[in-house]
Amino acid sequence: MARADAAWVLIGSLLLPLTAQAQATNVTNPCDPRLMPQAADPLGYGLRVEPCEGLYLNEVAGTGGLSIVAFTSVSRPFAIKAGEPIRLEWAAPPASAVALRAMSLRPDMYYRMDSSRPAGSASFDWPSDVVTRLKLKSDELGLVHAIASATE
Repeated sequence: MARADAAWVLIGSLLLPLTAQAQATNVTNPCDPRLMPQAADPLGYGLRVEPCEGLYLNEVAGTGGLSIVAFTSVSRPFAIKAGEPIRLEWAAPPASAVALRAMSLRPDMYYRMDSSRPAGSASFDWPSDVVTRLKLKSDELGLVHAIASATE
């Protein structure tokens, strides 16, 4: 199992309310309904066993906005191997659900992974099959996780 460098995995907790606007997903189906999958593409964005991931269409015209795709610190690249999950680990209050999101940082590649983890979880074994088929490297992925705030 590939273990991501701790600096890459624990790149930052966003202490945010997980509202429908901020995170339109749930533990049963973590897919973001606002993303349009690439039609007839086996790597198109959609629910796999877990998580929801794949390629999506980039809307050129829209309301705009700014998204945080990663908080990073200096980290070493690591190998992503086909058939070996990537272990993601985080620290969160025990009663908080965690929303994970990974995005491609490669220009013109619109890939995203969304996963909702239940309260009390501290790790996720991210299947590497889609990432390896897209030939994404660890330094081409941005990752954030958000936890529910205590004021929700």
